[in-house]
Amino acid sequence: LTFAIIPIGIALFYTQLHLQGACMQDAVIKSVAAIIGMIPEGLVLLTSTVLAVSVIRLSKSKVLVQELYCIETLARVDTLCLDKTGTLTEGIMEVKDFVPVNTSQEKMSNILPDNVELIGFVLILDKIRKEAKNTLEYFERQGVDVKIISGDNPITVSKIAKQVGIKEYNNYIDMSTLKSDKEVKEAALKYTIFGRVSPTQKKALVLALQEKEKTVAMTGDGVNDVLALKASDCSIAMANGSDATKSVAQLILLDSNFASMPKVVAEGRRTINNIQRSASLFLVKTIYSTCLLYTSPS
Repeated sequence: LTFAIIPIGIALFYTQLHLQGACMQDAVIKSVAAIIGMIPEGLVLLTSTVLAVSVIRLSKSKVLVQELYCIETLARVDTLCLDKTGTLTEGIMEVKDFVPVNTSQEKMSNILPDNVELIGFVLILDKIRKEAKNTLEYFERQGVDVKIISGDNPITVSKIAKQVGIKEYNNYIDMSTLKSDKEVKEAALKYTIFGRVSPTQKKALVLALQEKEKTVAMTGDGVNDVLALKASDCSIAMANGSDATKSVAQLILLDSNFASMPKVVAEGRRTINNIQRSASLFLVKTIYSTCLLYTSPS
């Protein structure tokens, strides 16, 4: 419209002044009146208003929106990168089992200092968030590709991925074995689980996915996630995360509840659909106003 209005305005003014025989004042007034009708001036205000209403609605679900237009971005996300600790897990260790051992075995007693007796092993696990599995199932139904990026051992991350319902939990890689940017870019699309990932590699993975025209959302809670969060199209932080993470994130889950994510996506899609329907009305009005320029005798 910006490019079309300029030549149309000039042609309209010329027509009014020379062909219609109007005076300079009338030619200017009629030209300006016609051009104003071609500008959907209320659309920007409508868009901002609808997004602001979405921010209020999301606040009721304990979601803080720090950047207005990230609601639209998240609605269009097709790849979701998740940090393991603090996102899929609570970052709290829980006792899973106790395995007693027979300390008369020499290989056991040799590793212990004097006067200490080994009676068994306590098995502990990183506590998985209850809502993680259902949330990931939602994204799978929506066609969103989920990738888990962590600094932990890839086998450990794979086991966690299996528990939360990731189908390709065995498709993992140890990122410490990759030495070049080319290898990182190839791994970004090939693998689902990434272990031993450095902060710079997290960012590189996000950029590699974006190079393949993916719209990437990144969640995290630690300082090591900051670079990837800033590089992503939509960044999400947990309220119990570091201050650095929350300062760069576009969305903050105030209750650190991963289950809020589907609500955000649904709200974003509802908002975009409403804006598109309203924009179509402005477009019809603009087309109608433009057509009148050619059909009106004056």
